Amino acid sequence: MDNYEKVESIVHPLAEFQLAEDDGVINMKVNTGSKIRNITRFAITRMKDPKSTKITYSGTGPAVSKVITCVEIMKKEFQDTLYQNTRILYSHIDDIWSPKISGLDRLKVTRHIPAIQIILSKVPLSPDESGYQPPGPYHPTPVGKTITQDITRGPNKGHKRPKLKQQLAPAKRRLDDRISGRDSAADKL
Repeated sequence: MDNYEKVESIVHPLAEFQLAEDDGVINMKVNTGSKIRNITRFAITRMKDPKSTKITYSGTGPAVSKVITCVEIMKKEFQDTLYQNTRILYSHIDDIWSPKISGLDRLKVTRHIPAIQIILSKVPLSPDESGYQPPGPYHPTPVGKTITQDITRGPNKGHKRPKLKQQLAPAKRRLDDRISGRDSAADKL
């Protein structure tokens, strides 16, 4: 691309990301430079207001992971009360490149950038929509799996780690045998 220069970029807006601006809807646009603690602190404060019924998080590109993190924090804060609907889309950006050298053609490069919109609502959403999740308890394990260990005592319940002296005792014995001139392997014959 040394022989080309970018002339213009055409961004195609995402039509599905527009929601009605109600009094009860909070729209949160998350960018890559947004701080998660600032976003969630503001959103939690606003959602605790009885007039607020829905919150929408949206982000594109690298901000998608921040959107998901913010939503998971909100769901943990408002356990068993929030309905969720997730939409995953791609925004399209057309970059037009013109040649610096004569004889070359203009180039049009289309980039597809992932975008996400997650709606959290205190009132029930339509379960027929794709991406719908009803409120429920937080499950750290996949559905159908059960936790078999006692999590209060840790994963190695009943298995104690040998003490350091016990681990080093055989090596110390071999070293003592070498120093004293006895070969432990010869004693075994």
